[in-house]
Amino acid sequence: MPSQRRVGVVGLGEMGGAIATRLTHQGVTVFGLDVDPAYRNPSPLFRRAATLAEVAEYCEFLLIAVATDEQVEQVVMGEGGWLECGPVDSSVIVHSTISPTTCKDLAEALSVDGITLIDAGMSRGSGKMVDGSLTLFTGGAPDTLDRLRPLLELYSDNIVHAGPVGAGMTLKLCNNLLLHANRLAMLEAARLAGHAGIDNQTFAAGIATSTGSSWVLQHWGSLDDGILHGGLGDHPFAVRAIRELDLAAGLVTDSKLVLDAAVTTVRRFPKILTRGWPRLADATDWLGLAATGRVVLTTRGAHSGRDHRVELQYLLDENRLIVFASNGGAHSHPDWYHNLTAHPHCTAEIGDTLHRVTVTDLPEPERTRLFERQADIDPVFHDYRAATQRIIPVLALTPTGPARIEYTR
Repeated sequence: MPSQRRVGVVGLGEMGGAIATRLTHQGVTVFGLDVDPAYRNPSPLFRRAATLAEVAEYCEFLLIAVATDEQVEQVVMGEGGWLECGPVDSSVIVHSTISPTTCKDLAEALSVDGITLIDAGMSRGSGKMVDGSLTLFTGGAPDTLDRLRPLLELYSDNIVHAGPVGAGMTLKLCNNLLLHANRLAMLEAARLAGHAGIDNQTFAAGIATSTGSSWVLQHWGSLDDGILHGGLGDHPFAVRAIRELDLAAGLVTDSKLVLDAAVTTVRRFPKILTRGWPRLADATDWLGLAATGRVVLTTRGAHSGRDHRVELQYLLDENRLIVFASNGGAHSHPDWYHNLTAHPHCTAEIGDTLHRVTVTDLPEPERTRLFERQADIDPVFHDYRAATQRIIPVLALTPTGPARIEYTR
């Protein structure tokens, strides 16, 4: 790629900044744009732009490495965005981790003005990004990728063409889902080893050269220690990982596939990242709970035997949590009710506390008394009752001690 070529980079954070630095090392003039002035590049080939219009004046390639779908959309479609000011026949390369659907929509909008777009999700290689060690999962037309490959090869040593626009980001999200699932499994194995008196250093050293090894284990660091000891709170790593898991959850849901490990990861790991593992409750009461709130039940399927999670509103009644099978006023009982009548033992999660509970389907007149009490607190329950001819079941959850894990086949 001739050195006189110019490239615009929007988003000069950890990843975008590393790409900008690598490109200037390769003799490319980079026009960088970011609201945060923290990025520094002493190369005379780096120029900080004030607007996209300034970038468009000099550049035929635009690399986007901002944080969210909304930010990418603003760069491309917003006021003063690339659709408005970008030159005809220019190319947009989306490195931001965003929804594949967003990539497709933006590519279609830009194509009307003769601008091409590919998605190029990023994953670190074995070396440093500033040395060109970077995997790119790309999605786009083959001829477009062939035209852009000389540029991409300046900062990536592994370019994977996954398919049409959106396919690169899909592969990137699959990679990240596997990464986070691997980390979750590794940390739970470390907790299990720790429970048996094996410290983290011995655990990691023993497994690193064995069949259970992985990239995350070989790169065990302070962040993993932080997750094990109460979570990371709003640390940028946790924020980014949770956003990636949310995008992966969309793929899992849309696929309609049975993906138990994926579902467990996208549902459970975000809370673990920020707050650590739930505390197993040793008490057999609900001391300290609010009078009403939300509880997450993990039930066993009446027919499938699989675990299912459902979030419900509860009412505290002395030493019992009361839940209501209102199903929004539908004419049939919710699935979780059938699960609990078939298997009346489950776990109840409130905040960071996990209880094992026994479930009782309450008879009259107690059912009516508690339903009326709930409806007085939240009048929508009057609407639920009026919308259906069925008797809405009311169930009591009584804590029976610490939670336990039951494996089903």
